[in-house]
Amino acid sequence: MKTEKYIFNGYEATIIIPDKPNGEWLWKTEFLYAFDALERKLCEDGFTRVYYQISNKYGSPDSVELMHDFYLDLMNRYKLSKKAILIGFSRGGLYAFNFALKYPSCVKKMYLDSPVLDLRTWPKKEDSPELYKQVLNEYHFSSDEEMQNYLIQSGLTSEVLTNIYTKEDITKTTTANVDPFDVPQEKKQDDFDIDLDQLNEF
Repeated sequence: MKTEKYIFNGYEATIIIPDKPNGEWLWKTEFLYAFDALERKLCEDGFTRVYYQISNKYGSPDSVELMHDFYLDLMNRYKLSKKAILIGFSRGGLYAFNFALKYPSCVKKMYLDSPVLDLRTWPKKEDSPELYKQVLNEYHFSSDEEMQNYLIQSGLTSEVLTNIYTKEDITKTTTANVDPFDVPQEKKQDDFDIDLDQLNEF
């Protein structure tokens, strides 16, 4: 197993290559090494791990385009499947979900763990004013009202998202030794295994 790093469009990319790569790859959209026991196991089984560090962009349209440019570069550099398995942890959920919405043909599967998806729930202005200001700037919102209207019009609110993610007909992906996307018997409400077909209902 080896780790390669390089700068693309001003941001660092990290590629963790297994000893016997199988072409499948896990793209963790934020916090690469956080709670990564399962990802390390999958890497031992042949999955390449990928991270592109564009932090503090909160899954904005600009960040999604950076992700797509990086995806195209990755396809030229490495022998990987054309469809990524996205892993969105915490605020990484914003990146994973918005990328999958814009470029579904680039995504095979998506796993979200305690994701931030509704910017009305985090970061809140009263709790994290600096982070909230970053969101306004990154999304080019001129006011709180503009952000609220954008979220309502886009349909990406917590009420709508809950209806999508609590469905029981979630598709699972199985590898030889581990099922990384299996839903536990007592599945937490904030852990979601997403079939991309569900996104098409927007």
